[in-house]
Amino acid sequence: MNVHNRTDTSRADILEANIEDARAFFDQHSLTLWDLCDCIGDLDAREAVEDLTGLFNERSPAIDTIVRAINQIVLALVTVPFAVVEVLERETRLSGGLGNAIKHYGPRLADVSTHLLRASYRS
Repeated sequence: MNVHNRTDTSRADILEANIEDARAFFDQHSLTLWDLCDCIGDLDAREAVEDLTGLFNERSPAIDTIVRAINQIVLALVTVPFAVVEVLERETRLSGGLGNAIKHYGPRLADVSTHLLRASYRS
């Protein structure tokens, strides 16, 4: 069997699948992410969430622009000092869930970004 002639899944299909996964994630979580970025007071990250909503509505979104916006949100989440998280948890509408939201969304977004980058380099 000649492995080099195997074409089960094309590179373009892999990239498209990763874009669709990211799109589905943002369709489901964009409001929470916007609220989270608003609570930590990072306007750039909040704008990045808004930008992603527009990007995912495009037929063929630019991967580098998507990754840059996702990384802007990740940066905002990982740079919030723990003491600030404690204060915000007491004073915001996320009442106690801010730290958990940061712990959940930071790694998840980094994962989405990594999958998009890997898929784009393969194609």
